[in-house]
This record gives sequence, structure tokens and C-alpha cells, in this order.
Amino acid sequence: MPVKPFQTAERKAILRNLPVFPTVALELIKMLEEEGGADLHVVARLLGRDPALSAEVLRQSNSALFARRGGVSDLVSAVTLLGSQHTCRIAMNAACRGLAAPALGRAELRQCWEHCVSTAFLAAALSPEFDQAAGTAYTAGLLHDVGCLALLSVYPDRYLETVRMSAEESIPRLEVERRLFGVDHCTVGSWLVEEWQLPPELRDVIILHHDQRPFERSLVSLVAAANVLAHLTQPHPIERVAWESPSSYLATLPIDQNRSLRLVDEAVELIKIEVA
Repeated sequence: MPVKPFQTAERKAILRNLPVFPTVALELIKMLEEEGGADLHVVARLLGRDPALSAEVLRQSNSALFARRGGVSDLVSAVTLLGSQHTCRIAMNAACRGLAAPALGRAELRQCWEHCVSTAFLAAALSPEFDQAAGTAYTAGLLHDVGCLALLSVYPDRYLETVRMSAEESIPRLEVERRLFGVDHCTVGSWLVEEWQLPPELRDVIILHHDQRPFERSLVSLVAAANVLAHLTQPHPIERVAWESPSSYLATLPIDQNRSLRLVDEAVELIKIEVA
């Protein structure tokens, strides 16, 4: 039986049933967007309002990568050790993972979350080639498919069908979403942009990252490129693209080919660690 398109009532329903996105993470996003950076003590105070995000930052600051004798037990020390940018990445990753948590036990849906992380790392890596700030690029890449995370969180069974139908029948995921939900993840993402009052730059990325448009050194073009490269470099991509390899795709862009390919390779190694 076909699913009726979402109307106002359905929009309210999906927003009501979605796990709460931490207000602290939203404030960090806005702080990074508006100021281009964040004071260590301000970040620590913000995180102190959210026990779950604080715990994740402390856990990672005490990981093998950052551990020091005696360990780290307070947020100011953790943020100082990690740096404000890395701390904000950790907090936003944890917030987005929490949004998708109801579905992450299923491998095919977990790949949707991993795609967001991959796009974030690749956008940050390539940000100099597009004249964009790395922090903003990371945030935009992480949130570009937030509408997808919302759908799979609230409707995991139906979204699993979406992923499988797209792969088996070689149909673009957006088209399958419209068939099964009456709406695509870009539209759902636009609802969240409005609900969370995200900055306009992020709104454009969420709504337009699938659009085919002339190349420009903009945040939208950067995330659109990172999105394609994530599909090409993920071991189990959630969608097929027209190019065979990162090098064949990068060859279509008027940026430094050798440097960009090296940046992509470096990002892929970091992604393997993050999603392990």
C-alpha cells in the first residue's frame, strides 16, 4: 500500500518522534559558524551542560591517541588537550550518532551514518581547494544527510527498504525516498534546518548537495564533491555514482589533482579509524 505524502501533520509527527538533538551541539555549530572558532573555556562550559557529550569528550581525550600520565578528568583539560576544533567534532559526531542510534545496529543503515562521517572528513580535507574553513566544512559534511538520519531513525524498517531498493534496482535514493515516504531526505533536512535554526550556509548544503551545478568555490560545491568522493571511497557505499574512482571524479574539477588525491587518501585513513 503506497505511503501518502507528508503533510503538516506528518512533519510534526516526524519531528516529535525524532530523538532530541542536543542543544549544546546546536550552540557549538552556531558558535563555529558565527565566530570561525571557539574559546576553550567557552567550549568546556557549553559541554558541561550535556553529560553525554561531556563523557564522550573525556573518553576520547583519554584514548590511546591522546592519553597522558594521570589521565584527564575535567573538561577544561580535555578541551585544551584536544583543541577546540577537535572537541567540537567529537561532540557533533556524538550528537549525530545519537540521532541515528535506533537504527545503527543494522549494517546497511549504519552505512548511512558512516557516509555522513566520511563526507565530513573529506570536506574538511579538501576545504583549502574550495577556499573554505575546515571547521565549517566538517560540520556541513557531517550534517548534509541529516534528513536521511532522521528518516532512518524514525522509520528504520522502511528506510532499510529504501537502501536495498536503491542498490538492487539502481534507482537514485532520492527517488526511492519519494516513492516510499512521499518526501526525500533533502526536504526532511530542510525541516530540521528550520526547527533547529541552523545557519543559512548549512541550510543550502542540506537542501542542495545533490544538485548538479557549475563548479564554484563554495561550501555547497565542496560538500557535493565530498559526498561523491565518500560514495567512491566507502567499502560499502549506499549509492552508486557515475565515476569509477576518486581520481576520475577529481579530474572533472578545476582544482590541483595530485594534491587533492593525496588529501583524499589521507582523509580515508582517518575515516577508517573514526568508524572502526
